[in-house]
Amino acid sequence: MFKKLAHFASEKGYQLLLKRGTPCPECGNPLNLPQSLPEAGFKSTIKCRHCSWMGSIGGLNRSSDDEMSSGEGCQKVYPKPSDSQIREVIGIQKATWLIPAKKGVNFLMFFAAFWLSIVSFITFGMITGSVDMEGGGDLPVWAGGLFLIPFWLIGLGVGYLGLRMAYTELLIRVDQDAVILTRKFFNRMWDKTIPREQVGKVHLSVAYRQNESPVYQVEVDNNDGKHIKFGNSLSQDEKKWVLGGLRDFLEVGSQGEESDFQGSGRMESVEVGSKTLKVEKVGHVGFRVTRIYRAGPWFLGIGLIVVVGTLIGLCIQWQDFEHDASSGIGYFFDLIFTAVPFLMTLIGLLIGIGMMAGGYWAQGRRKVFEFNKAGLTLTVQWRGDRNRKKFSRDEFRQVSQKGSGHVNNEPRYKVSLIGDRQTLVICDYENEEVASAVHAWLLDWLV
Repeated sequence: MFKKLAHFASEKGYQLLLKRGTPCPECGNPLNLPQSLPEAGFKSTIKCRHCSWMGSIGGLNRSSDDEMSSGEGCQKVYPKPSDSQIREVIGIQKATWLIPAKKGVNFLMFFAAFWLSIVSFITFGMITGSVDMEGGGDLPVWAGGLFLIPFWLIGLGVGYLGLRMAYTELLIRVDQDAVILTRKFFNRMWDKTIPREQVGKVHLSVAYRQNESPVYQVEVDNNDGKHIKFGNSLSQDEKKWVLGGLRDFLEVGSQGEESDFQGSGRMESVEVGSKTLKVEKVGHVGFRVTRIYRAGPWFLGIGLIVVVGTLIGLCIQWQDFEHDASSGIGYFFDLIFTAVPFLMTLIGLLIGIGMMAGGYWAQGRRKVFEFNKAGLTLTVQWRGDRNRKKFSRDEFRQVSQKGSGHVNNEPRYKVSLIGDRQTLVICDYENEEVASAVHAWLLDWLV
């Protein structure tokens, strides 16, 4: 009887947690909780799909209760890291955070210096006549200079970006009227402003992904879609500290806009679809995920164009593939302008052949995942053939959602079922809405 009462109390507490909604303690984004309490109860481990934070459901419940009882909601102000160089000034009506420039030499500056040294060497050779241009030197020097202009611009542009990254100082100011971000690069300054009454949300957003892991930045949003973003190069503790300070001073949290997540703190298991994926319910407890490979014709066409173009280039270069036997700097430049392009064209030919092979493999291919209580059945359809394989639910232990690239600066995601012996990729290169829906279906099926 006592066990039944304890189970009933646990279920009620978990439903209250779902109804209230629980953000991630690390990044503030809503956690993707299963619809029902897992078999392990509040000891079950849950993982944030945004920042990879992991913790127990029971710990979440305690931390949420503590924060609610203290009147802080779901916000948490972190202490300033001891090694931080950020200067903070908090007043009654104004707050500022000064993020100093890192200075020093970074990779972009090193690459720009290396690139420009090569371009300078070639330019010097053209001016002094050390480079024997094709056509017996009939090409004027100014024409060679025009040819090198894009290479100079690339090197100078990369160098400028490296300098901006290393020597830009950030100043975040919050007063009674607005939130202002000032970027100072030597003697030049740029301001970006959001009126204070229009601030709707302060949170961590994904700036980019490195080694399939998100790199976060602090973001202040207004109700009209305008953003102030900064701090992707800060440490994680510094981001949390600045984020907490901004939320505390502005008296806002991580919520405040419409979201794909419902009040339960998780995405509902709804039927979704895209050009390459379809998720539909089957019966009362099952569902089906159909993955269609549509990139085959594109890879075949692009690969064919690359192969034909590189073959023409190889034929032309093969006829002209000869160099002067003389020694000195002329021989060196002759190798650069003959052997190197030939090898690059050959590599391009191999890439084109690989793209055609991949397009042939993907054309007409379709994978169908059918999930039910007992397990899942994977059916691979290709050119009339059907290969079927069955898996039990016990063979898998977790669901993973990771970034797989970007389209028009919008992130794309991959969702996988991970087991001790195999990993099944259920969908890949899908937008966040579709990937999150698939993740929710799989999580409910697994637990």
